[in-house]
Amino acid sequence: MASSPSLLFLILSQTLFSLLAIGAAQSPEFLVGCYNTTVPTQVADPAGTAAATMMGCLSSHISSLVADTSQLAASAPHAAAAQAFSDCAHKLACVKSALGAAHAALAQDDYKGAGKSVHSALDYGAECQSKIDAALKSGAGVVTAKVAAVQHKMKLLGELCEAVINIVEHM
Repeated sequence: MASSPSLLFLILSQTLFSLLAIGAAQSPEFLVGCYNTTVPTQVADPAGTAAATMMGCLSSHISSLVADTSQLAASAPHAAAAQAFSDCAHKLACVKSALGAAHAALAQDDYKGAGKSVHSALDYGAECQSKIDAALKSGAGVVTAKVAAVQHKMKLLGELCEAVINIVEHM
């Protein structure tokens, strides 16, 4: 019979695979970013390694989102949409910082600190999504293919953050 950490690792691996498959289907560059993720060697247990891998994947994903939202801010036809995308790019930089703190906490086996940092990342991501949604609902922007892609990536960001939170909370 599998030990509890091995079973947890198996469940987490299946969750990661499912999320990667969903992400790859609609954002191939997302999958490439995840494959290029390096796992910190300081994380000793398998579940911690899975969480660290997902955070590395998220970090790569966020870099892409920052570039996309910055580009949309620069090209937005309305000031309100430009401001929303600019604010979102700033919030996403905060997400990346929070994930860095989560990585550091995992390396020190501080699962509570890692969870708190990932919760912060999720909150920043939700604020970013709210700003974009509010700008679009106010008529300040048109949902182009690029905007729709960013919205999809934001949804994937939230799902991955939730998965990491679940992992860390079970550790």
